[in-house]
Amino acid sequence: MKKVYLSILGIAALSCSYAQTNIERIGFSSKQDVFTKEKLTDYSPAKKTSKNLEKAVNDTLWSEDFASGIGSWTTGGAEGTIWMYDTDGPDGTYSDPNGADIITSTTADNGFLMYDADVYGGNNNYPVINGYITSPAIDLSSTNALTLNFQTAYRYCCSSLPKLKLQISTDDFTTNSEYIVENDAVGVNDFSGTLTIKINLVDFLSTATNKTNSKIRFVWDGFDSYYWQIDDIAITESNNNDIELSSLILNRVFGDDNTVYTNLKEYTSIPLILADTLSVQAIVKNNGAGGVQPNTTINLKIYDDQNNLVAQETGGTVSGSVNKLIYVGDTISFDTEIDLAQFAPGTYKILADLSTNDDNTDNDTISRTLIIDEKYLGQENYDIDMIEVASAGYNTTDPQDYFMVGNEYFFPAINDMAEVNIDGLEIVLGQTSTRTITPNTQIEVKVYEVQTGSVYVEVDQTRLFTITSDMIPASGNTNAVTLNFHQAEDLTGSISLETNKKYVIGFYHSGGSEKIAYAQQNMDSDFSSRLFTRSSQTSTDTWFWNGKQLLSRLVFDQTLGLEENTSSISIGNIYPNPTSGVSTVSYSLQNSSEVSVNIVDITGKKVYASKEGQKVSGKHTLDIDATEFNNGVYYVTISTDEEIVTKKLIKK
Repeated sequence: MKKVYLSILGIAALSCSYAQTNIERIGFSSKQDVFTKEKLTDYSPAKKTSKNLEKAVNDTLWSEDFASGIGSWTTGGAEGTIWMYDTDGPDGTYSDPNGADIITSTTADNGFLMYDADVYGGNNNYPVINGYITSPAIDLSSTNALTLNFQTAYRYCCSSLPKLKLQISTDDFTTNSEYIVENDAVGVNDFSGTLTIKINLVDFLSTATNKTNSKIRFVWDGFDSYYWQIDDIAITESNNNDIELSSLILNRVFGDDNTVYTNLKEYTSIPLILADTLSVQAIVKNNGAGGVQPNTTINLKIYDDQNNLVAQETGGTVSGSVNKLIYVGDTISFDTEIDLAQFAPGTYKILADLSTNDDNTDNDTISRTLIIDEKYLGQENYDIDMIEVASAGYNTTDPQDYFMVGNEYFFPAINDMAEVNIDGLEIVLGQTSTRTITPNTQIEVKVYEVQTGSVYVEVDQTRLFTITSDMIPASGNTNAVTLNFHQAEDLTGSISLETNKKYVIGFYHSGGSEKIAYAQQNMDSDFSSRLFTRSSQTSTDTWFWNGKQLLSRLVFDQTLGLEENTSSISIGNIYPNPTSGVSTVSYSLQNSSEVSVNIVDITGKKVYASKEGQKVSGKHTLDIDATEFNNGVYYVTISTDEEIVTKKLIKK
């Protein structure tokens, strides 16, 4: 087994240079409504106690609707004066002139606060700008149980890193608490619509001093456009106990060392050969003044696609906390005795309900979809529909940079299984008006073992495929394509991997003028998706957290190996590629034939020709010395008596 060791800077956040152009949304709609209590004929949550509150919950301590303009709010930062009072919405070059981008807040008619970055930038001018606006002093000394509420609408470019911020301070921002105030489901360049943001101030107020001098600040930090609108700000009194079940991670949450609940790895579709007892992890937080009660547990119920209750169990323990981009709160870990291997193939709903005394029970329940079948292992969240078309390093006119995108998997040694045999990889291709796919683009399925210290070691089982025209969806659509390892163009057959190890499995594109675009989900619940490309900040090859969930599934289906490969010749790996010297070309013949090789540059000029003579059926190799070639793209053509095939070679 050949191993390629990469020098890793560590899992980083997405790099800004390619994040500027790598995403175009093809559709979004929330599906959090799925499997409501009314649909569950057997649903019976645990009895809970609602308390009669002495304080006036939701009473407003302070508010601002900007009916009289900005008033005593003050601006600051390099471009702080862009903050304004407005009534007609953004007016910049890249905003909707008909008012479609205007906030629809409760009191929008009497005006609102806006940062109109488009107006500042002007036509074809993209300065990175920064500015903030600060409220007058607010007296928050009466109670710690407070919630900050406001309505907002925004659109920004050109980074996927969250930078719409709210800060609160009692010492004029010598120190402050900072909150990211965006919706994770809203992508770069997308209009958010009007959103309601709620921030629990309990943690801030529990340690703050001089609370009579509390101030809030809205910060536009490092975008070049478009705008941010804010209205109807209110600080209200909140419940003491408002326990929210904000997320449920499914199905054997294995970490790097086979430890349950480490790193929140989940599967939402599993083949029966990997089905095991169900484990879940809930993310819970108290939106009131108290903390999550240590005796809080989960009532777990599983329903089939006919809404029949097929399993239930209660348990779990408050076992720690999590503070990540998507999740903030405590965790409840629950290793059930429900054996998924005993379930028939089908679609199931797993419903979790908190068992706790709570002042507000409206946010105590959540459901997730789990698919059990014969062949797929995947991580897509089937309860949301937030799909984007992306391609790392994608530019409309310039050559595409190389990249690999994949998902992280851990294979436990169920029933003492020493290895797993994977027969294919399903990927979802996507295409839009600007994210297009070039027919006959070649990609490689690659596998990396993730070792201690985030060292990624390539496993020498690469599979080569060509994306043909029939695989490419129409603009605005996606298409799921199975890359059959038994019909790869070079090395064929199942990929065998040892259990009790972690891997990243995905596809690699070598870059150049050929384009490839793929679908991903605008949420990565378990932080399992990975991207490998050149860092724009350090110009080094780097593994990143992708920030989105690549839509891909491993395929366990031995019948894929029974399909006939009718091609008489296939070119496998050209390695190394790109090359600065000698590369080895692998090719396979179905029948004995005369073989000739030609290489041309992008103008069609022939730079290499060779008569290889009569070759028997089977696998062959030949060496190409590209030392004297000019840097650029070349096409290697191998001809037989029956067929001609071509593959790209890059000289660097």
